[in-house]
Amino acid sequence: MIIKESLKEHLRTIYKALDDKKAEDIQIIDISEVSPMADYFVICSGDSSTQVRALSEHVKAKMKELFLRKPSGDEKDIKNR
Repeated sequence: MIIKESLKEHLRTIYKALDDKKAEDIQIIDISEVSPMADYFVICSGDSSTQVRALSEHVKAKMKELFLRKPSGDEKDIKNR
């Protein structure tokens, strides 16, 4: 199915972008069965708030570059990390 393959390609791109910037504990969690708002959550850790911002910006840049898409949301509030 085209949609599932496209989604897998997006997830691979996100994972690689995070790995390129040395993200730690990268987890891709399938929530499609329990949430109507998303199919997957991608969660990772960084060593500092600066690295976490760089991870987020790098993923957004890669998604825009390769798929002309921006994520529907990201965590900007540092107190929630």
